Amino acid sequence: MNIIYCRYSPRPEHATERACSLQVQIEACEKYCHANGMSIDRVIEDPEVSARKTALFDRPGGADLMMLPAHSNVIAMKLDRVFRETIDGLTTLRFWKEHNTRFHLANEGGCTIDTSTATGELMATFLLGVTSWEPRAIAERTSIAMNHRMSNGKAHLNPSHFPYGMMEDPESRTHDKSGHHEGMIKCTEEQKVIGRIVWMHNCGMGLGEIGRTLTDEGITNRGNRWYPQTIKRILERTEA
Repeated sequence: MNIIYCRYSPRPEHATERACSLQVQIEACEKYCHANGMSIDRVIEDPEVSARKTALFDRPGGADLMMLPAHSNVIAMKLDRVFRETIDGLTTLRFWKEHNTRFHLANEGGCTIDTSTATGELMATFLLGVTSWEPRAIAERTSIAMNHRMSNGKAHLNPSHFPYGMMEDPESRTHDKSGHHEGMIKCTEEQKVIGRIVWMHNCGMGLGEIGRTLTDEGITNRGNRWYPQTIKRILERTEA
């Protein structure tokens, strides 16, 4: 059985971009299968799933890849469409190897990879380390830059990226390129919500329970749902 797998991260405001990305992945995999004389039995999509937060076999579509018959093939466009965590990738590749399932990458930087070969397995193992490292390195660099601006009383250049509880200071200097004010001030309404989050946390409520309570009270995260990780970051900033 030959299965094409494709994934797109949760970004509901970019529905058109999501659909385009999935189609690009499918077409790249179809081209690879055609070149290698492989028929396609099924296409599995996980269009709104974060690979960093959810392991492959825990995803709605990815779970089906655990029950493949022997000598199956799983084809993806790039490694980061399947894995964003090194441990998840290594564990899955070992499981597939033990169950005689071959994993293929149709277009990893212009190259194709077949993990059934020694070289392909080596390349996939190396790329798994890079795949897990890359988003963390970007996050660290971004965090350093953001903290530097905040320590100097400056806001992020995009107000939508302000930390929860902060808002643009209309009386501060305007950034020449972005047009946004560079200063931040506390947002009274959001600070009240932060206080309630801290109170619930001190009462022993879990992150998920806090999010559900806020939702039940009609309080959103700037129009979005509350994720445990979001609440965790708010608490970490409060304790800093």
